[in-house]
Amino acid sequence: MTIEKTIQDQRAYSTSMLNNFLKELVSRKASDLHLKVMRPPMIRLDGRLIPLDFPVLKPDDIKSIALCILPRDSREKFREKKAIDVGYSVPGLARFRTHIFQQRSSFGIVFRNIPHEILSIKDLDLPEQLLDLVSRKQGLILVTGPTGSGKSTTLAAMIKEINNTRNVHIVTIEDPIEFLFRDNLACISQREVGFDTPNFAEALRNVLRQDPDVIMVGEMRDQETMETVLTAAETGHLVLSTLHTNDASQTIDRIIDMFPSSQQQQIKLQLSHVLLAVLSQQLVKKKNVDGMVAGVEILIASPNAKKLILTGNTSELIDEIESSVVHTRMQSMNQSLMALILNNVITKEEALRCSANASELELNLTKLFADKFKEPDDYEHKGGKPELSKADFSKIMKLMEMEKDFQEQLDKYNKDLTDKDSAIQEKDSIIKELERELLELRNELQKANQKSSALYEKSVRMQKEKDQEISKLKHTIEDFTSKMSEKDKKGFGIFKK
Repeated sequence: MTIEKTIQDQRAYSTSMLNNFLKELVSRKASDLHLKVMRPPMIRLDGRLIPLDFPVLKPDDIKSIALCILPRDSREKFREKKAIDVGYSVPGLARFRTHIFQQRSSFGIVFRNIPHEILSIKDLDLPEQLLDLVSRKQGLILVTGPTGSGKSTTLAAMIKEINNTRNVHIVTIEDPIEFLFRDNLACISQREVGFDTPNFAEALRNVLRQDPDVIMVGEMRDQETMETVLTAAETGHLVLSTLHTNDASQTIDRIIDMFPSSQQQQIKLQLSHVLLAVLSQQLVKKKNVDGMVAGVEILIASPNAKKLILTGNTSELIDEIESSVVHTRMQSMNQSLMALILNNVITKEEALRCSANASELELNLTKLFADKFKEPDDYEHKGGKPELSKADFSKIMKLMEMEKDFQEQLDKYNKDLTDKDSAIQEKDSIIKELERELLELRNELQKANQKSSALYEKSVRMQKEKDQEISKLKHTIEDFTSKMSEKDKKGFGIFKK
């Protein structure tokens, strides 16, 4: 009884100590907690490991913590494999993906913080192309990136979007279960490897008999899992999964190389038919504020991309991505980093540090800023926050194309305006010439009017003179007639009476 009480007290002490570490992890918004012998607990904050203000951990401390969180039915597996993944929850705090492993004959433990609240695609500032992808009824979407790049968080955001918008059955297969989902429009079944199913391959063989619409596979680890995933995507299901690869071409090569050479052409054919997109991401430190933001490379399975996959020319995928930004909304990692710089989210130095091709990124930045801006730090995003993601380079390209179109229209307008100005000047000259001719005609008309007036006056005067002469003549005739009448009466000459 005393021994049992001592064990219980030790478990309670170890659990309390662990929970204190985890509370510090959550309160400081860190991503991981590391427990290692002869070191204080350490958290990963914005990509850096920082020791906490706790005593150095002894071997028995970590062993006791490991035994507290390791289920009894998993201990045999740990003794065999020397490493194991389990889930651990603190009510009211968070859930943690836990990896227990052996190093130098002692225990090491790493906890990954899995928040109770699942962030949306918009909350995570991910490219809006994801909203279209998760609305598809069938196909394969792969989220890739190194460890700690936020793949599980992105998958959870995609599942949340489907849960909130579609009446479907979602089955997740995880090792271990990380985010816990509640049914909304969708019905969600979550299966954990080692507890609900022996392994990924067995779960995938069974899942097709569970009437799923959407299948989420935590990780494609082996050939059998990959083969079953491709078959599920071929048979009318939307399949989401992850791989530990850094870019789209590496992802395609990794899948194909998992199979023997005799099967590789068939796998290329399957992959070219079912693939919807490859999202390759990494977390980049934000500028002037705490926190990280995702840089995201996006390969959309366009006809050209499918052809490159089928023919095995995966090295040309990066050219297809970078040349299809506007039309298919693809973008390379460098283009995503450029978008984050232009939106004043990260520094140029941080982007160069995170780029796999820093010299090309610097060359593109130099050209872009030489054409448009002075320095990256001088640029501030105008017009408010973009609709969704600051990591979406297609918005930048569209703005640049709009600016180019606007400049062409402006040049055309200015040319038309110049042509119209010339036509107006020419017409002004014609009008002035006509005005001059009109003025001359008016002068001539005035002269003619004056001449006409003079002639009229002369005519009136002559008519008056004639009338006077006629009147005189009439008087003369009347006098003559009168006189003749008198003579007739008196007789004239010998005829005088």
